[in-house]
Amino acid sequence: MDFALHHTTTPHRMMILADHMLLAESIALLLEGSQRFSVKITSDLNDALVALAGDEIDLLLFDWQMHGMAGMSDVAKVMDLATDAKVAVLSEKLEAPTLQALLGAGVTGIIEKDMSLSALDSVLELVLSGQSFVPVRTATSAATSTEKRSLNDIELSVLTRAADGQKNKEIAGNLGLSEVSIKMHMRNICSKLGAKNRAHAAVISRELGLI
Repeated sequence: MDFALHHTTTPHRMMILADHMLLAESIALLLEGSQRFSVKITSDLNDALVALAGDEIDLLLFDWQMHGMAGMSDVAKVMDLATDAKVAVLSEKLEAPTLQALLGAGVTGIIEKDMSLSALDSVLELVLSGQSFVPVRTATSAATSTEKRSLNDIELSVLTRAADGQKNKEIAGNLGLSEVSIKMHMRNICSKLGAKNRAHAAVISRELGLI
């Protein structure tokens, strides 16, 4: 894979993995204009995996929520191959458990899509230097919920069945519990995951690989 050089100092080799071409091309135009980055754009995860495996890039910026991505399982594929490259994700506002999962997987930059483009090159330079970047509001939100997000075995059993479409009465019968207990467990689950309802809890738990 060829990267054009724009400056006497070798630019950072970067790849953007995204299916929102307007956003990706805007980022690439800005970064290449600084002459500190040489940027490739792809919407194919396999392109990024090949580039990482071949040590062809220094930085991968990818939209982990884009169409066709399989959540944390695809993040894991990326991180397994990013032995030397730094990895940052493009994202909408993240739920705290999802943020913790991404950081725990080794992602070192969280780039929210409403970030000012004028600040992006400095943020990516920070990530390339080996430091981590998480927006203050996102980090603060995560810090307040880190203590309460883990689910116990019963809660995981309830959530798994709820995500499969079982009603409270059916879950209660399968687990030998009362419906009142199931409702209590679902409230605790939603609180721990920062979910609005049981359907939202199922989505978050699948993103995190809990079920």
